[in-house]
This record gives sequence, C-alpha cells and structure tokens, in this order.
Amino acid sequence: MYFLYKFKTKQIFFTVITLEAIAIFLLMNTIFKTLSSQAKEQALNDMNTMISHVAYQVDSELQRIQNSTKIIADSYMRNYYLNKQNKNLDINEWKNKMIENNHVFSFYHDGINNPKTPHFQNMLTSFVDKKTPFDKEVLYSLEAGKNIKELMSGIYENYKYSFVYITTANNIVHIYPSVSLEYESAPANATTKHWYKAADFKNKTYGWEEPYKDLGGMGQMVTVSYPFYDDKDKLKGVVSHDITIQQILSRFMKNIELYENSTIILVSKTGKAISTNNQKYNDEIELENEDSYRGVLYYLSDEKFNQLKNKNNELTNSKYIELNDLSTNALNKLKQQNKYSFEYTKKSNDSKEILQVASTRIPTTDWIIIHAVPNTQILGKLSEINTKMQFSIAILLAILYFIVGLIYYFRFFLPISTISNLSDKVGKGELNHKLPTRYDGEIGQLFSNFSKMIENIKRAKKLLEKYNENLEKEVKKRTKEIDEKNRLLEDLAIKDNLTKLYNRNKLDEVLINESNRANRYNHSFGVILVDIDNFKSVNDIYGHQMGDKVLQEFADILQSNSRKIDTVGRWGGEEFLIICSETEFDGILTQAEKLKEKIENFDFSVKEQKTASFGVSLYNKNESVKDMIKRADDALYEAKVAGKNRVTYK
Repeated sequence: MYFLYKFKTKQIFFTVITLEAIAIFLLMNTIFKTLSSQAKEQALNDMNTMISHVAYQVDSELQRIQNSTKIIADSYMRNYYLNKQNKNLDINEWKNKMIENNHVFSFYHDGINNPKTPHFQNMLTSFVDKKTPFDKEVLYSLEAGKNIKELMSGIYENYKYSFVYITTANNIVHIYPSVSLEYESAPANATTKHWYKAADFKNKTYGWEEPYKDLGGMGQMVTVSYPFYDDKDKLKGVVSHDITIQQILSRFMKNIELYENSTIILVSKTGKAISTNNQKYNDEIELENEDSYRGVLYYLSDEKFNQLKNKNNELTNSKYIELNDLSTNALNKLKQQNKYSFEYTKKSNDSKEILQVASTRIPTTDWIIIHAVPNTQILGKLSEINTKMQFSIAILLAILYFIVGLIYYFRFFLPISTISNLSDKVGKGELNHKLPTRYDGEIGQLFSNFSKMIENIKRAKKLLEKYNENLEKEVKKRTKEIDEKNRLLEDLAIKDNLTKLYNRNKLDEVLINESNRANRYNHSFGVILVDIDNFKSVNDIYGHQMGDKVLQEFADILQSNSRKIDTVGRWGGEEFLIICSETEFDGILTQAEKLKEKIENFDFSVKEQKTASFGVSLYNKNESVKDMIKRADDALYEAKVAGKNRVTYK
C-alpha cells in the first residue's frame, strides 16, 4: 500500500469516492436488472397461463360444436335407412307441395309450406336442386330431414350462432333456421360450395374453413363440416355448422388482459386476421373484409405475405407493421410446438419499444392467440426506481467528497448492503420484511419505494391468487352448464316430445341390443305392439289437443304398468311398442292382458271408454328384428279384424 503515500489525500479520497460511486451504481443497476428479469419472467408465466387456459376453453367449445355435426349425420343416416324400408312413403305427396323457384324446389317444414315464411324463423327448410332427378333418393332424404328437424333445432338452440345444415351428395340442402326464398340461389348446385368442400374427405372427418366475413352482417364466421357415408362407404353428404367467431371469443377472451396497453390478436393458421382487443385494428379488419366473404386481411411480414398473395391476388396486408411482424414471428415459432414465448422489439420512425410476447395454438382449428405487453407496463415502478437511483448517486458524489470515511460507511455502505440482501430475498420470493425507517433523504426514499414495491408485489400476488380462484369457480360453473345442455340434447335425440316416452330411434337401438344379447346368451325377449282403437274419432270429435291428451294418458298407463326392465316407447302416431326383456310366452301374454284391462277401466279425459288392440310376438333366435316386428304387426292386424280390444299372438 506504500504507493498510496505518493498521492495527496484529496486525490485518494476523490478516487475512492469515484470508485465507490461506480460500485454503487453497478450494484443498483444489478438489482434493477434482477428485479426486471424476475418481473418479466413472472409476467410471461402469467400471460402463458392465461392464454393457455383461454385456448383450452375455446378449443373445448370448438370440439363440442364439431361433435354436434356428427350427431346430426348419424341421426340422418338412421332415418334415411328407415325411410328406405318404409313402403308407405308417397313421392307424389312431396311433389304436390313443393315450391318451384328459379334454381331449386323449396320445402318449409311448417305444415303448410308457406313461401312467405320470414328469414331466420325457427323451422327447417329443404332445397332440392332442379337438376337433381326427383326420385326415391330425394324422397328418402326429404323424409329423413323432416324426421330430425327437432334434433337440428335442439343443436341450434344450444349453439345459437348462425346455421346448422345438411348438404347431400345429390344436391339437397336441409337448413335450420329457415332461409327466405330470396336466397334460393345459394343452395343451388350445393356440392360446389365452400361449406361442402370444407369437409376432410381424405380422412373422413371434420374440416374447418378459414375464417370469413358473413355478408349477411353476422361478422367474422367459421364453418365446420363433417362428411358422412352409407354402409357401403359411399359419400352421402356433409353436415355443416356456422359459428359466429365474436360470440365464442367474447365468452372466453374478455378478461385476458393482465396489463394496460397490451395487444391481443387472434390469427388463423395462415396469418389471417380474425380479431384483436384494439378497436382501431378491428376497424381495419371490418373495412378490408367489407366486400369479400373470404376475409382478405392478413397479419404477415412482407416476405410471408408475398408468398401467400401469389396464390390469391385479392389478399390484403395490414398497414400495422408491428402486428404483421408479431404474427409472423408467432407463426414461425409455433410450427413445431403449441405455445411459445419471446421478446419482440417494435420499431417506429424514431424510437423502439421492447415487448414480451406469449403465443399459443388452438389445436382444433390451428388458430393462434398472441398476447404482447410492453416492458414499461411490466416493469412499472422499477423504471422509476432506476431513474431515482441514478439521480441519488449524482448527489452523493458531491456530498461524499466532504464526508469522512466513518459517516460514509454508516450512511451509504450499510444501506446499500441492506438493499442488496433484501433484493436477493425478494428475488427468492420472501416478501415479509421490515425495512429500516431511520434513514432520510434519497436513501430513505429508496427504502420507501422499495417497501412500496414489495407491498405492490404482495397485493399483485393476492389478486392473482384470488383471480385464479374465481377463474376456477367460473370454469366449474361453465362446465356444469355445458353438461346440463348436453344432457338435454341427448334427451331430445331419444325422447318423443309429446309423450316423453322413448322415440323410434331409441327403440330401434334397444331392439338391436336385445336381439344381439338373445343370440349370444339365449335370453328370451318379446315385443307388445299397442294401437289405440278408434283414435281418429277422438281427433275428429274433440280436436287434436284432446287427442294429444289421450296419447299422453295412454303413455302414462303403459309406462306405469310395465316392468322396470321393459322399454316403453312411441312407435308412431297412436301406436306404442313395449320391449319386454327376460320374458317367456305366458309372461308376455299376461303383461298384455293386464295392460288391456288397465286401459279398459281408465277414466280418460274424453269421458268415454277407450280400448286398445295388442299384437304380441317373441323373438326367435337368429331372426331379424324386422321379422319379429312384422309378426307383432300382423298379430295386431288380426286383433283389429277380430273386433279390437283384444290380445293376439304370432
């Protein structure tokens, strides 16, 4: 240390002050960088958690919507095959009530086929292309569409966004809700339309269209289409479901903004602009897409956009370069993974801004959610603290020149050491500290700001915990609501709306299951076909409302007087079918006689005695269900011919 004697005390002191000032500055800067890094990391974790949760919710909703198309397709094909077996269908009945237009034949399923039916009424509309031969295939399709209109209505009510429709391979369209005749050219030559081609025919599964603008004023929309086939693997048509994108997003994305001035954009897998949280950006989407249903606005860098535009000259690139670069970055980084976070520098004319970006993919449609937040919003008070820190050092350099080493030690070294230790503990998540209050001036202000920062972190942590708790409650609530809606949808598919008994679809399913069980395990079962005697007179004399009441009373008698293992359903009109499991000849006849007596002795609302005729048959091993039902139907016919109000077996 001898060389120090060569310098004057003033020079040594000034040098020490300078070195200490530099050391203090570096220490404070390290603290700021550490806290900044932790704040950015925490922010990215929060952003990733939020958008991943939103992406999961949106994806779950999209999967439920696409599954609804398969439900419709399966029900349509069941009814199509049943219609092919029905020899009583009359093609002339449909020809006589069709409305002939320029391009198609139209049918409104409102009972009177009224051509003045308003657009978007709650009813089914069918269109047959005039180039399609009006043969039995058309007949089967029209009947099948009519039979499942309640199912299409139920699905529409669960997802009331736009339209649910079936397009057959021979250019027939069944659409719910109703479409005005002024749009009758739309379903003409339907198999060439974008919604039909959207189906994934190669993999025989769902296909999603790129988002497009609805020229009818519904905003940004997307269509999911599902192809269905007959038992010979021949394409029979496509079920499609239109969804209004904004109504899906408004349910899940309204609370995604964790920071002010954040930017949230939603793009398709090709970079097409779907929606943002900024009105000026949304205005550009609406303006550019105004005259094209395709949705022509894209968020892509110039290079990516030019590659895409070579295939479609109608496309338009956004004028907001920062959104284009953000989208391209996210698309590139998400090629091999479903979510990715990165730092992005937004450049303007004479400045630049650094943003933290979280992005994730919605698997079902490959849409991408991008959430970008400026560093200034994430760091908040830390930037202010850093500025004050540098100002304090400048003042301290002037003061420390005149202060002795001891005062220097207690006044500055100890506070800096304390701050350093506290920052390390805060960085490790320890937030319960009692900061010194004996200091005044800039150091005291530094401790005060640091204390406020810790309190802000505590409050933010509590708010986040509370928010996550509320979010979990909301998710459970929404999940419960969706489960209830799915249960109601399932009831619509298998229950008769008037009698609340099982419908023909459910009865067919039970019959097949019982026959398979009987063939495999030698179990015995049979059916009782019940027909109300002289039911037409009830409608003629008392009206259809009283007729419906009588049907409900008959249903109650049959249900309440059948065994729990039996399946009771409405076969059609005034006919009911009871599937009796685990029964023999004597048992099923006894059951039929018991029901006959209960009906004879019941006091019906029409104030007159009502009776019913019964046709009974037991299943023969390896017999088709159709043959067993025919025997029961023949027995019922014999009962009617023999005078009604009796049980006949075949």
